[in-house]
Amino acid sequence: MANIEQAISLPFTLGINGSIVTTTDQRKLWADRVLSVIGTALGERVQRYYFGSKIHFDNFDSVTGAEESLYKHISEAFSDYLPLLNFSDLQTSYSKDTGVLEVTVFYSLPDDTTTETKIGTVLINGTQPPKEI
Repeated sequence: MANIEQAISLPFTLGINGSIVTTTDQRKLWADRVLSVIGTALGERVQRYYFGSKIHFDNFDSVTGAEESLYKHISEAFSDYLPLLNFSDLQTSYSKDTGVLEVTVFYSLPDDTTTETKIGTVLINGTQPPKEI
């Protein structure tokens, strides 16, 4: 029998019988890991102070500056914490009307399957603190 990896499915939920919901879907497992690494700010975890990415600093930059540094920070996060994945590109979309920057990351899984993960949308240079929508 093949060794199939199983992990807690994020967001954390309980099934109808009270058990923790898990997944064996490799795309979902890796997407959850990508979101965990990129969504964690450096210094956020006390026991793993250097875990995460620097993209949270990009929220206060200009749109052009944020788009340029996002690529660098995300590729660094992949090389440091997701070495089994092959980061290929990212796509950004900015709306001047709402001040929202959407970011989608493209990468290859260990079995060379290409996939993408939307890492969220953030307000850029808004009057409110940046937040995920």
